[in-house]
Amino acid sequence: MNLEKLKEKRESLGLTQADMARGLKISIFTYQTWERGVSMPNSENKEKLKEFIAKQEELKEKLKEFIAKQEESKEVKGVD
Repeated sequence: MNLEKLKEKRESLGLTQADMARGLKISIFTYQTWERGVSMPNSENKEKLKEFIAKQEELKEKLKEFIAKQEESKEVKGVD
């Protein structure tokens, strides 16, 4: 994970700093220091960060697919 792009990635997922901290089970202060480049996560937290982001990306994709299917279903049924 490129920490320089951490804020950009978080925002693209629609998450707040608090969401990230909660998901990683760390303090928001700790997360903020990573995002600002003041400190770096240790190897365990880097792995947790990679896994958390991957899971969030997967969930975002599944949500897009679900919405697309709902829209398709509405079109087939003729619902506005």
